[in-house]
Amino acid sequence: MLGATELRWALVTEGRPPVDLALDEMVRAGARPTVVVTRRGRPAIEVAERHGAEVVTLERLANSTRLLFDRGIELGVTLTWAELLDAEILAAPRHGWLNAHPAELPAYRGGDPIGWQLVSRPSSIGLTIHETSKHFDDGPIVVQELLPVSPDEHRRDVERRAFAALGRMVGEIVSAGPGWDRRPQAGAPSYCPPVGTTALLNPAYISAERALGVIRALAYSPGVGVIGVPNLVHAAELGPALGTGERPGQV
Repeated sequence: MLGATELRWALVTEGRPPVDLALDEMVRAGARPTVVVTRRGRPAIEVAERHGAEVVTLERLANSTRLLFDRGIELGVTLTWAELLDAEILAAPRHGWLNAHPAELPAYRGGDPIGWQLVSRPSSIGLTIHETSKHFDDGPIVVQELLPVSPDEHRRDVERRAFAALGRMVGEIVSAGPGWDRRPQAGAPSYCPPVGTTALLNPAYISAERALGVIRALAYSPGVGVIGVPNLVHAAELGPALGTGERPGQV
């Protein structure tokens, strides 16, 4: 297998925290990206430059194959990059693309998988590195792990640990070089938001305890929640009415 010191690879990321933690872990695992493609003004830029990686700022990868060819990029890795890669971009690196997704695929494909997993108060959430295909989050799986979650842990803390773990996982794969095992995704996929979610978090139809649990899962700052009637930034699986023994609460 090709060693990490020989492999030229690109990290493509939206670049907000906690991607900076993930990038630190990639380098710690022996995989410093040749180039980091991100958006202007993002914290990932400072971290990438500190590690000696070239930084390119773009809003979209479409029509950017020259960027990859000119730098001899052999592998691409995406992390929080919400753009479906076209066939030309997918074919540009000779070893293809990997995507890091914080869910146990094929469950929770799509946006904000950490928040949607936490809504159900799990004991763990999933982490997946998979090969990128022409559809979102459906390529063959390279490696998966489970990350334990505490019932009272806030989304921000879970997210930081999840991205650090994803960075380590990417670093280990890239440092080992191409030739990784792969397996098809098995089972029926699910998506974010899950089927059965409601577009409104309405205090008239949910207990205070359940509402606070939803906020802990979806809010980015501890103790901060958002209710929008009729507009809500996130939705949550609440059900149409109160459950037995529940009382309406305000958030």
